[in-house]
Amino acid sequence: MEIVPDLVFLNCCHLAKMDNTPRRYNRLAYSLSRELIEMGVRCVIAAGWAVDDAAALTFSDTFFRAFTSGDTFGKSVFKARRKTYKMHPGRNTWGAYQAYGDPNYMLHTDKEEDDDDDHWRPVAPQELEDRLKSLSIDLKCSKSSYTENQYNYHELNKRIQKILNCAPQRWICKPHIQYILAELFGTILPDGFEQAEQACQKAITEEDKDGNAPIKALELLGNLESKHSERLSEIAEEKIIASNENDIERKDKSILLNESKLLLKEALYFSEKSINRIQGLIKITHKMHDLSPTNNSNIFSKNTERFALLGGAWKRKAIILIRKNDNWKNITSALENSVKYYKYGEGSSLESDFNPYAAVNRLQISGILNIKNTNHLILAEKAQVTARKTFEKSLDFFDGIMVADVVTAIFLIDDERFKELSDEKDDEEFIVQSYIDSVKGIKYSANEFDSVTKQLKYLSLFLTKRSKSLEDEDANNAIKKAKVLSNVSAALKSHTLRKY
Repeated sequence: MEIVPDLVFLNCCHLAKMDNTPRRYNRLAYSLSRELIEMGVRCVIAAGWAVDDAAALTFSDTFFRAFTSGDTFGKSVFKARRKTYKMHPGRNTWGAYQAYGDPNYMLHTDKEEDDDDDHWRPVAPQELEDRLKSLSIDLKCSKSSYTENQYNYHELNKRIQKILNCAPQRWICKPHIQYILAELFGTILPDGFEQAEQACQKAITEEDKDGNAPIKALELLGNLESKHSERLSEIAEEKIIASNENDIERKDKSILLNESKLLLKEALYFSEKSINRIQGLIKITHKMHDLSPTNNSNIFSKNTERFALLGGAWKRKAIILIRKNDNWKNITSALENSVKYYKYGEGSSLESDFNPYAAVNRLQISGILNIKNTNHLILAEKAQVTARKTFEKSLDFFDGIMVADVVTAIFLIDDERFKELSDEKDDEEFIVQSYIDSVKGIKYSANEFDSVTKQLKYLSLFLTKRSKSLEDEDANNAIKKAKVLSNVSAALKSHTLRKY
């Protein structure tokens, strides 16, 4: 669409009907709505099944009257459903219309006034929270491949400050508001890191009179520090590459190398800070378990997500050490810790808390370190099945990619099984096609696919570094696999560039 509307109302009777099984009625509606929202549409309504004409008229008339009168999208849908239910009690049309998008979005006829946050005057803290959450949705839309105007740090900061200038300071200081601010600034690293860090610290340390401060603020701060450390090391690598250009002057080369050295030092500092913070949080929660008078394992369950975060933090430290050209012994230690905590983070493959993301990461790194386990292939198959089922429901890019990530894991851990899967096809072509097929039929952004190619490149770097500590056939095998993954990363990057 040349012009992206704020609202799309899809009033097709069988839009969401996939087959004769009622429980799967919403799959197509979700898929189309998700694509529209990724294009920049703020709100979508789609009919999930055949509707009664009179009831449909009541719903649409009530909805549009409310929405164009200034009610939020969520409130307008609620009013329409309630009135349709009351006026047509023998029909199920009131529930047929599925709503997607920002429930707090309001339709304004005066676009210029709508864009001016200076004229916004909230009367309750909830309005400030809603405004900031609405901005968070704007950010997600701006990162869509269909949206040309993406926020940079200065634009985001300007928008946030305009909103905050209209609210009392006592509202802004509330821990849950600071948590939202930390999430907002944390989307743009490294520029937004300092403000994200400050907001997180305030969310943690301020007195929480409302009882809304999430303990996840501690997790968020640790994860932000870890992501920030990786981004700093990435910038350092860019400077190292720039310093090797043929036409660069000696003085400029020296400056770039010195800057990269300082950045890597800072990256390592934040990496270790992140690891210590998340480990500290895990120790505190375990201590609470030990202090429980019952010490009943049925009451306290392991926070798998927290362990997965720690596994990721150790993996990022290994990436920094690679870029720092550290010795393989130190890199191995970081990767072994990553494997250890990802294992805790994956939960039990027989339980509902099983985390395929953590399992796949553990399997890939185990392949890098040549850690053998007879259960690895079983775990890989379980992770792939779980990822497929999750993707069928969510249609989320990263859930789909995980299916192909399992193929990469098998490539690293078991040569014979990989040959069976690939049916003797070329290794690179098979892995590349696995990634492309895993997200076929859904929309995704160039940024999302870039994160995939980056992870494949990291695996290649780990293998290349490890090959230097090996001899003869083992070294050649590691180099060969490193080259395959590097070429897969390049091929997928080329595929993304052609697509966008």
